[in-house]
Amino acid sequence: MYAYTHLQTKTDIDFSYYRELAFEDQEFYFGLIQQTSRCFANLKNEYTDALLDNKHTDLRELLHKIKPTIKGLKIVALDDYFEEAKLLTNQNDTWNMDAALTNIRNVCTIIGELINALDKELFLEKQLTNKK
Repeated sequence: MYAYTHLQTKTDIDFSYYRELAFEDQEFYFGLIQQTSRCFANLKNEYTDALLDNKHTDLRELLHKIKPTIKGLKIVALDDYFEEAKLLTNQNDTWNMDAALTNIRNVCTIIGELINALDKELFLEKQLTNKK
């Protein structure tokens, strides 16, 4: 498990769930990590669009899609920001662009750290596989 610290929050990824899914199939494990990294990269853009456009339904659908991945990898650093985003988009009459931008900036920073952690795990695992 790799830990990255940002905004007094730990961004931990627990890869044991993916290891269980892959059993002993390294290629499948690598594929899970690569797909998750791409998923997080897409999430940054879709999340930003939904929050900036104040689209509550789009945001809820997006968060619903990503939730199993976040829960499976035991990533808790995003929970508070996602809850805040739901509240922000649910208040159409009191839309606060500054709060939305701060939320987006924080979420994108954490997602960037998560992508780095995924890439590091993939690199290290491939190094270990090549040494066998």
